[in-house]
Amino acid sequence: MNNLNSILLEGTTVSVGPLLGPIAGTAIVFFIESMWRQEAHQFEIHATGKLAETMAATLRSDQSVRVVGSVRQQKSGAEKEKGGIFIMAEHIEFRPTK
Repeated sequence: MNNLNSILLEGTTVSVGPLLGPIAGTAIVFFIESMWRQEAHQFEIHATGKLAETMAATLRSDQSVRVVGSVRQQKSGAEKEKGGIFIMAEHIEFRPTK
């Protein structure tokens, strides 16, 4: 069995955080909400580098997005105990807001 860590997620942005860090280590964190079987789930999405810069310039709340990425675990000790995970985006598609 291959160890595959890949996820495709579609939803609507709930909140978009500010651009963080220096240009070389640029990052952005945003949340999307996805409906599945009449249940709403929120997912924390991280993007870095040029992708983060593009998302900061164009992504707005309540915008439809599709994220392709991998599941990661939070690095801080307290978050590991809580099982904190996030999705590290590799590719993001979005539709313009109306």
